[in-house]
Amino acid sequence: MIKDLYSVLDARGRRQVTGVWALTLINSLLEAVGIGILFPFFKLVSEPKTLHDHALLERAYQFLALDNERQFIVAAAIAICLVLYAKNLLYLLATHLKLRFINGSTVSLSRRLLRGYLHAPYEFHLKRNSADLIWNLQGAVTKMFDSAFQGMIELATEAVVILGIVVILMMADPVVTLFTFSLVSGVFAVFYATFRKRMEYYGAQSQKLEKLCLKTLQQTFGSIKEIKILNRQDYFERHFTELVAEIAEIRRSRVFLTSIPRPMIEIVTVTAMILTVLYVLSTGRSGTEIIALLGLFGVAAFRMMPSLGRVVMALNNIKTGKPAVKTVMDDYHMVLRQEASVHAPEGPDMTFEKGLEVQDVTYVYPDTDKRVLDNVTLNLPRHASVALVGPSGAGKTTLADVILGIHPPTGGQVLADGRDIAANPQGWQRRFGYVPQQIYLLDDSLRRNVAFGLDDDQIDDDRVRAALDMAQLSDVVAEMPDGLDSRVGESGSRFSGGQRQRLGIARALYPDPDIIIMDEATSALDAETEVAVTKVIHDLSRTKTILIIAHRLSTVSACDRLYYMEDGRVTGEGTFTELCQDNPSFARMVRLAELMRDEDGAPALT
Repeated sequence: MIKDLYSVLDARGRRQVTGVWALTLINSLLEAVGIGILFPFFKLVSEPKTLHDHALLERAYQFLALDNERQFIVAAAIAICLVLYAKNLLYLLATHLKLRFINGSTVSLSRRLLRGYLHAPYEFHLKRNSADLIWNLQGAVTKMFDSAFQGMIELATEAVVILGIVVILMMADPVVTLFTFSLVSGVFAVFYATFRKRMEYYGAQSQKLEKLCLKTLQQTFGSIKEIKILNRQDYFERHFTELVAEIAEIRRSRVFLTSIPRPMIEIVTVTAMILTVLYVLSTGRSGTEIIALLGLFGVAAFRMMPSLGRVVMALNNIKTGKPAVKTVMDDYHMVLRQEASVHAPEGPDMTFEKGLEVQDVTYVYPDTDKRVLDNVTLNLPRHASVALVGPSGAGKTTLADVILGIHPPTGGQVLADGRDIAANPQGWQRRFGYVPQQIYLLDDSLRRNVAFGLDDDQIDDDRVRAALDMAQLSDVVAEMPDGLDSRVGESGSRFSGGQRQRLGIARALYPDPDIIIMDEATSALDAETEVAVTKVIHDLSRTKTILIIAHRLSTVSACDRLYYMEDGRVTGEGTFTELCQDNPSFARMVRLAELMRDEDGAPALT
């Protein structure tokens, strides 16, 4: 796990963690020195004349040119205080740097992980639940550093402190030290061996339940309208409460386990101190030596108790954070591959001067055997309007995704001006405007929804207004008191279904693309608005290339060319009239559409 944690750090993070380790080591050594000098100090206070029995202390006494031993004791006390001040100042500095490192590394890894997700193949997102990705970015990365990484730093810090204190105590009395250390370490070894698997289990189970909780909340608020209409509030409330209760129970168990060491440390330490007193008294040493030794062991015990507690807490945090480390590392290797592709130079510039050719394209979704597209061939000339029609499940949207370059074809190729779009998919995608079946709107202003993903200083308000005008939304915006600053609401809640679709059309038009793909883009429009938007679409085909996917045939009746698809294949092509004459399946669709329009009193398609 140490290798995994270190591997996710960038160059700056590795320098920072090296500095934190160095300061921690120095601070730990000062901690040990501060305790080590107490033994001779206690002896000196008890018997000042012993100053002259130690060569080092005698040289210090002569160097300072003091008048008597009492002045030296005062100087020694001042020196001990200075060591104490230096140690604590260094501790604060190390803590500041450690927290800055932890926070900076959390931000850096979260950003890299998000970048990897954003640049991952579209198929990756089809297989992963968004709640899992959100939790990885917010929960797993935080636990990885706050629990696992910080736990390791804390463990190393306190281990050095304890080791230094043990070395000092060994120099004072090895027998007592070995006995005390064996007793304390034995008790802690038993505790850790007993509960380490349990702590790791709590970490994994907590992670699993937190993901489910997030997923449940997404589904709950995403379907709030259906919940209220069907009166299903009790089901979602109960399901959420059960998850929260399980999480709370795991948290209770984990907190209880982590609270065990504190009283255990106190019991073991006090027991060890009592046994130490009894042993020292039985050795027949002088009163001065006994006082100094017991004073040293008392201070050492006072300092080691919190260190031992932090060691146990650090071990528990490491075990609790281990599942989060595994979760992050599983995706981190994918992130590394995506970073390589992001920083790789783009391929040759993709032009669109003549048109697009789809040649014998086959597509099979990952982990399946069924061909969603089966040897599809079609042409999309420049400045033409082309429609894909056919029943649901025929492969129309999948074909559009292949043309967009977000689904690499399993077989065949897509050529733009004779060049395979796989040579530079990002460059190719910049030529598109896309209106999906379901428009996702930001809970933000109209301006930022139309100029999607741009900072305010990059947004051209004139282009925003032009896009809204072409999407037949100018009148709606004019009635809003805040104009382009009007809030759209979550998922466009302040707009009707038709208005949301027109906002999606405006968003697609804003970048002034060469090609516009509309996937059921007019399905939620009323008849009058549909006529207006359809006119806009066909006006655009004079300067743009339009690809429309539609079930409402009135939208595509004037397209230059239609392709009829069934079961992943193109089974007919031509103008609207030609396809009606030559393709029985399409003719049946037209008759059904005419019947529906007759019932509504709408004008005929042809």
